[in-house]
Amino acid sequence: QHVVDKVPNDIAPEFVATIAVNPCTAYRMLRDFVTLSPGDVVIQNGANSAVGHAVIQIAKSMDVRTINIVRDRPGLDEVVAHLKDLGADMVVTEEQIKTPKVRAAMEELGAASGTGKSNSNGDDGKILPRLGLNCV
Repeated sequence: QHVVDKVPNDIAPEFVATIAVNPCTAYRMLRDFVTLSPGDVVIQNGANSAVGHAVIQIAKSMDVRTINIVRDRPGLDEVVAHLKDLGADMVVTEEQIKTPKVRAAMEELGAASGTGKSNSNGDDGKILPRLGLNCV
């Protein structure tokens, strides 16, 4: 029985160092608080973190949609493209999420799931994500 395995050189050290922590954290966050069903929507802050990356990938494998909040920064287009490549459904900045256009798009994403129970309705009748995560 091996206690230590050699890691291939093409895996960055920062990913190897956190492999036992970040994906497990993301999995527990997606599994321990509510029962998510295909088509549900989760929203996460810090989506560009290692945990955020794992949330996107695990949620995608569960057919759960993600709304992903990131900080505005130089190179934002590349960040958005990378998160979309991982499976993100929507990526917005902290400032964009405050705009009516983005809020309407978020509501549409939730409503598009088409499953009656997948998203909680707020007091004002708007569709809300089933789970909010802070991955910072």
